[in-house]
Amino acid sequence: PVVFYKDWVYLTMGQFASNSSSIIALDAKTGRQQWIFPSNGHMQIPAISDDILYVATGDYSEEGIIFALDPRTGQIRRKMNLGYGPPIHAPVIADGILYQNFFDVLVALGCCGSATSTP
Repeated sequence: PVVFYKDWVYLTMGQFASNSSSIIALDAKTGRQQWIFPSNGHMQIPAISDDILYVATGDYSEEGIIFALDPRTGQIRRKMNLGYGPPIHAPVIADGILYQNFFDVLVALGCCGSATSTP
């Protein structure tokens, strides 16, 4: 699955054998890669709200992390270490709250105004 936002497409690519994955940003009109954000853990599909791309990552041997990224550059705006293992599903944004389930816990973070694209 992919997320479409302001003429760009964001998708998650993973290499499960090496326990790594990346978020890739593509220009929807040209198909050209704009940036890539790599992770050493499992990564789920991102969610976007208020011009911030949220993505969770982690694995069974390290803590879970939620990154808030600039959707045009892939630069980290904020990094939240949560200590809960891998994300199980994509984050969901509702009523200004980002919900992300990690291995055995559900995290709710106040973060957002209006959700635009969540799976």
